[in-house]
Amino acid sequence: MKQHSNSLFTTGSTIVLIVGSVFLIAGYCLLTFWGKPTLDNAKASTNWPTVPGEVTESRVDSHRDKDGTTYSAEIVYRYTVDEAEVHSDNVWFGGNYSSSSRGQFEEIVRRYPVGKQVLVYYKPDDIFIAVLEPGAHFTSYVGFVMGWGFLLVGACLLLVPMAGLFRGRKKKEKEEMIYFDDATYDSGHE
Repeated sequence: MKQHSNSLFTTGSTIVLIVGSVFLIAGYCLLTFWGKPTLDNAKASTNWPTVPGEVTESRVDSHRDKDGTTYSAEIVYRYTVDEAEVHSDNVWFGGNYSSSSRGQFEEIVRRYPVGKQVLVYYKPDDIFIAVLEPGAHFTSYVGFVMGWGFLLVGACLLLVPMAGLFRGRKKKEKEEMIYFDDATYDSGHE
């Protein structure tokens, strides 16, 4: 029976190790490819060069699925840098999201109607990265916080099997000490 419970603990530990590793990898990817670049660009954008631009599309989009309807703002603008015409849809970094609240997106569409002349902040070393509202907004932190959250959960999950392994070693050492003490006691009384 004891052998069976050990194999269950090993299977459970293996599953926790796998899930913890998946969370660590997901957290690393979220931070590396979304969270940190978004936040870095958001913070740096206040010092980027600017050019005039024009809004070419402005609407609230709806997306329906089995859970209901979500909305997003679709704002597209064009601008020219070094004789190259570029199109972008970034109002601010982290601003491309959807929600069940239509009103917040209607407000963004009202701020940026088709034909509006806008000031575009573009990244000097990559003119295809641009925003209308520079700086870090609340939503600029979403990927960064999610990445750290996944890393934290993954690290905690990996501690569970390690703690079990540590407890198992301590128990084995204690059993060996008891065995050693019994063997010493027996050999001294013969």
